[in-house]
Amino acid sequence: MTHRLLKRQLRKLGLDEQSPPTPEQWQEFLRRVERTYTESDKDRYLLERSMTISSQEMQRLYKQLQEASETQIAAERDKLQAVLSSVGEGLCAYDANGELMFINPAAEAILGWSEAELRAQQTPLLDLIRVEPEIPTASLLTNDQILEKLHTGTPYRNDDGLFRRQDGSVFPASYLFNPVLKNGVYQGFVLVFRDITAWKQANEAVRVSETRYRDLFENANDLIQSVAPDGSFLYVNRAWLETLGYSAEEVHDLNLKDIVHPDCEALCVESFQRVMQGEAVSGLEITFVTKDGRSIIVEGNASASFDESGHPVATRGIFRDITERKRAEAELEKSLSLLQATFEAVADGILAVDQHGKVLALNQKYIDMWQIPSDIVATKNDNDLLAAMLEQVKDPERFIARIQKLYNSPETESIDIIELKDGRIFEQYTTPQYIGDKIVGRVWNYRDITTKTLTEQALRRAKEEAEAANRAKSAFLASMSHELRTPLAAIIGYSELLQELTDVDDDILAPRLQKIEVSANHLLSLISDILDMSKIEAGKIELFYETFSTQSLL
Repeated sequence: MTHRLLKRQLRKLGLDEQSPPTPEQWQEFLRRVERTYTESDKDRYLLERSMTISSQEMQRLYKQLQEASETQIAAERDKLQAVLSSVGEGLCAYDANGELMFINPAAEAILGWSEAELRAQQTPLLDLIRVEPEIPTASLLTNDQILEKLHTGTPYRNDDGLFRRQDGSVFPASYLFNPVLKNGVYQGFVLVFRDITAWKQANEAVRVSETRYRDLFENANDLIQSVAPDGSFLYVNRAWLETLGYSAEEVHDLNLKDIVHPDCEALCVESFQRVMQGEAVSGLEITFVTKDGRSIIVEGNASASFDESGHPVATRGIFRDITERKRAEAELEKSLSLLQATFEAVADGILAVDQHGKVLALNQKYIDMWQIPSDIVATKNDNDLLAAMLEQVKDPERFIARIQKLYNSPETESIDIIELKDGRIFEQYTTPQYIGDKIVGRVWNYRDITTKTLTEQALRRAKEEAEAANRAKSAFLASMSHELRTPLAAIIGYSELLQELTDVDDDILAPRLQKIEVSANHLLSLISDILDMSKIEAGKIELFYETFSTQSLL
């Protein structure tokens, strides 16, 4: 079979295998073949020369690359060694046979083992440092189960395990077993772990703190709420639920505007915006609406918490139901208004002071009675007020001594008569002021009794005059009784004598003499009665009271 290159040369000469060449064609063919071989020998020489040179260069280049690679690998190894030695986590590398290849200083410090000590141990690493679970689970494996996972190329992680130190003490650890594979073949594993004792303690402290604060929030009487920037509720405490009447499930569907009274909506929006801008709002008084439609007035404070970017994430509000307090304040204000009106409407002047004599209150009647200057009224200076009163009383020394005595005996009540220089007379009544059983001050009551005193004096004089007239009347009656009895005795005696001398059958003289006697006795009886009345009025006769039937007098 003809070579393909020969066929190509024959085609160039116009020949084929079936047609023999002419002598000229044959000569041309041989010349071309010779030229081809010559060129081929030249190319082969060049190729052999080139290959020789290339081989030498490749060997030299390979040697340089090998040296550079080994240097770079050593540098990278040193760099990796430095990095692994500086990390805070413990790190150990083991080969497929369980032989220790590397342990960093952090691991030595945490475990208490040195690299040499670990290499000398016959006990497998896992059995040496890891505390196996008493009851394995799908997520908490035994040491053998971990090795099985690693041989399959599956890493194993546990964030809440237990490791053992050289001294036998156990500590909580977070660890990761990561298999090392080469072309899918298990080569060993790397263990990275950390002591999470401090982290667990911090978490426990946080948990205890959260529990404490949650208990505090849940047992607080105040209404505590946390609201997201969109107005939805993130948290409310028990008092909030009980006061507003919602269940915990219903709160998830509520918005802040759902519980705010329409009259307070503008105030709520304005306060919410201030809080979202970072301002802490205190003394906020707002009206909430309960589930059943009742209005409750609350007072409290609100502030916001922010994320690391400074964006608000929630508001915190602590409110107190002051509905009853506001109602009591309204009643108190009403009572105080009534008391003030009564205080000003009474006819007496009233001054109230504390235990030290400091003026607490005084009404207009007191100001008018004592003619207190307006500047003293404005300042309510107790010393100036006392000085203004002393200037008007007749006996200032007695007045001030009496006041001092009352202050020294705070529980004493007293009534005194105060005479003023202008002729007016005041009745001073004072009593201690109590709150419960404690004396907290004193109230002074002044009444102008000038007219009453003058009237009493006039009545006293009239009474004295009437009593004098009565005594004169009694003396007159006593005297007249004596003077009248003497002639009456004579008349009665003579009438009786004439009756004895006169003939009883005398129809004219006897009745008349008898009539004279009866009239004289009757007049004597009247005089005796008048004299008895005067003695009774003078207190000279003692009366005896007896019970009798009025019918016997009829």
